Amino acid sequence: MKYISKFKYDYTPHGYQVRLPEIENGSVVQFQGENYFFTKSKYRTWKRCLEAAVEFRDKYLRKYKALHLLKSHGFTGRGRSQYASNTSGVVGVSCIVQINESGTYITYVATWCEDRKQRKKHFSVTSLGKKDAFLAACRLRYEKKGTLNVTNKKALPCKPDVPYQ
Repeated sequence: MKYISKFKYDYTPHGYQVRLPEIENGSVVQFQGENYFFTKSKYRTWKRCLEAAVEFRDKYLRKYKALHLLKSHGFTGRGRSQYASNTSGVVGVSCIVQINESGTYITYVATWCEDRKQRKKHFSVTSLGKKDAFLAACRLRYEKKGTLNVTNKKALPCKPDVPYQ
């Protein structure tokens, strides 16, 4: 929930912390504003504690005419379907363009997590061609994750040759 974090650790009081940005004229000036803590012991239940935190946050944002900040980057109930920088149309597969003195170098990159670390492998468009580099990245992503999620079919350079959603 935006600006609200739940604390439930052995070494701290249980509750919700509201971290509010510094706001001027309805926009954020500085992200390190004020912090307020709502303890579960005072409100007796998690639900009442959260309601108090949300009410406080909304009252603060209303005071500075900044309720619109809750809508930007808000939680929609689903994970992010695609980052703006992902132009391949497949989650975990991106097209990277590097420009330097020796020319332009284009690769498709497959990314995944393994042993709690992010891994990646590049497939060169120069040596494999655009279609084959994309397909190789999709194959590897499918191999490592077990699924392939297509978020934008119009952006695909070609149809993946592995099962996808």
